[in-house]
Amino acid sequence: ATLLATAWAAAKQDWIAWKDGKNQGDPSSGRWHRIPRSERFQNFSWEGEEGRRAVNGYRYFFKDASHYTIGNELGERIEVWQPFAEDFPDSAVCANIRGALFNLYQHNLSQVHLTVRNSGWFNVSKEPICQEGAPCPNLILLGSSQLAERVVAHRVRVLNHFMDLYLQQKLARLQDDFPSVAYYQYFFHAHWMGIPFLSDVRLLAFNKTTLTG
Repeated sequence: ATLLATAWAAAKQDWIAWKDGKNQGDPSSGRWHRIPRSERFQNFSWEGEEGRRAVNGYRYFFKDASHYTIGNELGERIEVWQPFAEDFPDSAVCANIRGALFNLYQHNLSQVHLTVRNSGWFNVSKEPICQEGAPCPNLILLGSSQLAERVVAHRVRVLNHFMDLYLQQKLARLQDDFPSVAYYQYFFHAHWMGIPFLSDVRLLAFNKTTLTG
């Protein structure tokens, strides 16, 4: 427990924000902003005694950052693209990606270099990837309606083997936690090509006097 609680500080590692090609520092620089309602986020042991009040790259964001990095620059490169802007309304999405990645790699930061790139909705589906002269991200968060374009371009790896491995290790099907619509959105020709990450609810507002009289 002590090792986990001090992992962040001991490694002297936290996410670095980048904007306009310049290093903007980590959350302790005082230039990052608290993410709205981040006190509701799940608490992790590596946040230490401060818990939900901690200042770190999971509960803070840098406005309009182009990307975030953490780890050893000489290590294995792992890059994630996400479409949401780094502003107050949408900052929680990238923050939870950073939190998830830190949970996965906190004990291996000397061996990997992680990048989370805020690519925008257009680029996550249309920017050329994994070909000569083009970037090749390991993971892309994109809209369910955008996945088909990447699949048709043969730029998505089949995930059936991952589903099988999960079943062997957990004795449970990962797909059982998916919403039923996932079989329509992410299942192409008997192959899983994506995994749902988040969903939202769209509301229709109208003037209450519309239906009167």
